[in-house]
Amino acid sequence: MSLQPTSRSLTSGLPLPSDEARQLVAKGLSSPEHGMALCGFSGEVVEAIEREVGTVLDDPEALSKIEGLVTEALVAWATGEVPVRYVPDGEQTPNRVIFAFCVVMAPYAEQQLMARGIPERVIETTLGSTAHQVELHQRLHRTLGVESAWWQLYGLMGGWIAIGQLHAHRIVLGRHPLGPDPWISREQQDLHGPGWQSGDEAIGLHIPHGADLSPSALNETFREMASIVPLMWPSDATRLLTIQTWMLDRQLVPELDRTSKILSFQAAFTPTDAFAENDSLTKRLVFGTTPNPEQPTSLQAALLHLWSQGGHSRWEVGVRTLNEGLRSAT
Repeated sequence: MSLQPTSRSLTSGLPLPSDEARQLVAKGLSSPEHGMALCGFSGEVVEAIEREVGTVLDDPEALSKIEGLVTEALVAWATGEVPVRYVPDGEQTPNRVIFAFCVVMAPYAEQQLMARGIPERVIETTLGSTAHQVELHQRLHRTLGVESAWWQLYGLMGGWIAIGQLHAHRIVLGRHPLGPDPWISREQQDLHGPGWQSGDEAIGLHIPHGADLSPSALNETFREMASIVPLMWPSDATRLLTIQTWMLDRQLVPELDRTSKILSFQAAFTPTDAFAENDSLTKRLVFGTTPNPEQPTSLQAALLHLWSQGGHSRWEVGVRTLNEGLRSAT
């Protein structure tokens, strides 16, 4: 995923609502139970979310926004072209708009995924990821909300599916706002040939919070992707699985313990010549609210040493082909 896609509002520039969208919204908001269950909402948050959703029908402005979002989503499912409404974490959007859209679209997304032959377990994990983002938001902010709400909306528009430990989303190399930034050099593209060219279709990978990145879990994930991705995005062309993350930073290798999962994760991908530097994002993800821990982990120590030497965290791009054989990630 690109480190910094162009920021957009979740609700600006929406299309005029279609009749089908209005009907879906009216049905979903009048009987939200099924949509809430598909999103995985449970426990004490259910009543709070129900209250948020219940206010929408009496709010013409919020209702219009949801109808516009649903109209956009229906077009995305029909065409496969999913708009990226990237919004940085921390930017506020009314909870009721986000929750209402999720509740309305979850049943429709379930139908679309089932029609494509996506396994039930993948559908359940994909739709249920919203509840995990609600839990994460509560832990981080102590309030009701959806962390990375834009990503959840993108998924409910058909942008990604959860396979094993990772999220997979269709991209076009060198041109997609959620693709590697930058993509590999022209020389590397020419060296590798079809499937590696700017303009070729590929599959981007995203690491959800709390993913198991052990070698066995990753191997099972890649095994599932080889059979499930073609159901969602059929193609006869060679396709790469691409990922861009600080965890692929090869500068860290000399400082890490040989048993580090970072090393086994790196072994699962072929390195490229493409990377972007981003110290601030790496610090936020690795150190959280404790920028100077008294007893840093080996990973934190490796990063602190890198920065003390004037270096920068590299978000490197790694690849593997969709049908590549399993690796011994050790």
